Amino acid sequence: MRLTLSPFSDASFDLVNARQIEGVIPTASWPALLIEMARITRPGGIIRLTGNEWNITNSLACETFMEQYLQGRQKFGLSHAPDSRSFGIIMMVSQYLRDVGCVNVQERTSFLDFSAGAPQHQDGYKMIMIGSELAEPFFLAAGTTTQAAYNDLKRRLSLEVADDSFRGIIYTVTAWGHKPEEP
Repeated sequence: MRLTLSPFSDASFDLVNARQIEGVIPTASWPALLIEMARITRPGGIIRLTGNEWNITNSLACETFMEQYLQGRQKFGLSHAPDSRSFGIIMMVSQYLRDVGCVNVQERTSFLDFSAGAPQHQDGYKMIMIGSELAEPFFLAAGTTTQAAYNDLKRRLSLEVADDSFRGIIYTVTAWGHKPEEP
């Protein structure tokens, strides 16, 4: 598959950055995407990739949502993992950079705590609720649930994530590397 980031010409950018695109780029397209990213990066420039491993929570509704979402990602070729237990992208970002010849590849890991009482809780709650609305067609098309079961899941998500006992963390990896200088 030929992927192009037209109309950008070769060596156009000092930095090419892709953040959290693992949910929309089919796994099979990543090598071609990275080749194209390398094409538009100037020699000595940086390619940077950031990916998430989805949330880990103490909410049965969140964990059910995640299980069904991961099954759908697997079905639609959006998973970098061999099964539907994770996204798998955080273990791949550095390798993708090395595969296109990047040098001085580095990684930084981080996490976001969106537990009840944490500063990010309200934003995390909104993200989950908006995400559950937007993802509904995906879940139904993937066949991981029924309309009635999904409506109930959204209701339970709303209650459990808003509860004072809710705990949740999202893990992130950012990897970057330099396109080699031309000899």
